[in-house]
Amino acid sequence: MRLVASAYSVAEKAGAIVRKVLHSGDLGIVEKTGANDLQTLADRLAQQSICASLSRRFPKLTIIGEEELPAEETGEDLIENGQAEEILQKSCPAEYSGLKEEELVVWVDPLDGTKEYTEAMSGSPVVMRLVASAYSVAEKAGAIVRKVLHSGDLGIVEKTGANDLQTLADRLAQQSICASLSRRFPKLTIIGEEELPAEETGEDLIENGQAEEILQKSCPAEYSGLKEEELVVWVDPLDGTKEYTEGLLDNVTVLIGIAYGGKAIAGVINQPFYNYQHGAGAVLGRTMWGMPGMGAFGFQLQEVPGDRRIVTTTRSHSNKLVTDCVDAMEPHEVTRVGGAGNKIIQLVEGRASAYVFASPGCKKWDTCAPEAILHAVGGKLTDMHGNAYRYDANVKHMNSAGVLATLRNHEYYVSRVPPSVLQALKSD
Repeated sequence: MRLVASAYSVAEKAGAIVRKVLHSGDLGIVEKTGANDLQTLADRLAQQSICASLSRRFPKLTIIGEEELPAEETGEDLIENGQAEEILQKSCPAEYSGLKEEELVVWVDPLDGTKEYTEAMSGSPVVMRLVASAYSVAEKAGAIVRKVLHSGDLGIVEKTGANDLQTLADRLAQQSICASLSRRFPKLTIIGEEELPAEETGEDLIENGQAEEILQKSCPAEYSGLKEEELVVWVDPLDGTKEYTEGLLDNVTVLIGIAYGGKAIAGVINQPFYNYQHGAGAVLGRTMWGMPGMGAFGFQLQEVPGDRRIVTTTRSHSNKLVTDCVDAMEPHEVTRVGGAGNKIIQLVEGRASAYVFASPGCKKWDTCAPEAILHAVGGKLTDMHGNAYRYDANVKHMNSAGVLATLRNHEYYVSRVPPSVLQALKSD
């Protein structure tokens, strides 16, 4: 009876641990034998708590737990010494009253239904859990990008030329994003910019957290029933790599876009070096996200005054077609900056009216996340003909008919595109 009374209190303690791990947002998931056989931090801590608490009070017990855990000291915060008083007051059936401690075997499953715990205990639809994970994963990637810069060794390689670079930050950030998301959402299709060799991702690159504030929001009805396998994630681990290598750090972003049915339905943008101009001691980085039908968060929406046209365009990939198209918009001002993500931030923060890039070069991973955020605040992103891009898993990666993005008055800008540009850039 003393063992049952202890087991009652110990089970309650384990239940509290399971809740606490969930609310922390970091489930610490590892696969045991496959995607359907998972172990979480809650499994590990709950089993430690149960086994250590019972064996301390009943040292001659045989205890067999589901999880194979390394032998280690259990912290006092995991120990439960209580016994349920109402059980101790009950009469023990006569057949069990003379049992000895060493005759008893205790079988422990610290968290039965681990897969369901990882999928459903948040109560949020799949897409909201994915966005909440993408937010935390983007922040981790941003930290990786900063860390590589501060190490002083960028590990630069040219992909197709001096304007198409890849750094150690690109490689590590993409590994981190893809491995973290695919561990939690194994049926997702994830398409990243960098072609990397298949290799094991170190645990130090894995991010298991989920942004609690996103999980608490209501999912737009049209997305609430989406399945994991219907979603496509487009990843640019470091948008603005050239600028990153040149120290133009405000141009750099991490982009994670989520698509369903060919449309960009959610996006996360992390700016790793936001605030860097404020010098030593400044808190670096911010993350913004958005979903059409819900809104966009993490920044203050502003617009360029209606009587002004400010065009933002490429800094390092210009040509006659690009400049002719920009001129045709009759802008009052032109800004040339790096990174597609950065240019969309210019639009939503009132520093530009239109992003005009009349050239192939931009890819789907450059535009998926920014397009979702832009749409969430009423903006639009199309090719130079005014046609939407599609983000299905099997589309070609190049945005071959250029990019035209605006917060307002999209039709005006489409109408100003010169015939020579439309002729040169055929719509997909």
